[in-house]
Formats: sequence, C-alpha cells, structure tokens
Amino acid sequence: ELTDVKDLANAQKSEITFLHSKRYTDLAKKTKASVCITTKILKNEFLDLHKNNDLDVSKNKINFI
Repeated sequence: ELTDVKDLANAQKSEITFLHSKRYTDLAKKTKASVCITTKILKNEFLDLHKNNDLDVSKNKINFI
C-alpha cells in the first residue's frame, strides 16, 4: 500500500516519488521510495546508466512507471 507522495530525497518505503529530469538521477539512485513515476525515456536512460553499477532495482524494490 502506498501511503504518501514525496520528493526523491525524502521518499521512504511505501511512498511514491517522481523523476522528471536527468539532473536528479543521482537522487533517484538513492531513493527509498517503492514507486517512481517518470517518462519512458528517463526510465530507460536511468536503468541503462545504472544496470552495471551499484543500483539493483529488484533489490531496492523500486517500480518505475
């Protein structure tokens, strides 16, 4: 169950956040949110940038929609 909407830096588990600019990919990488709303382009770029780095989307249980 999602309980609130917060920015990338302050979102916690069971909260939803958003990524609207490449400028914030570092924050998205560290967010504790359960769900992150973004564009298709940013989603793909973000996942491509970090798929071989220390971001594990499945481990962090971040759902990008």
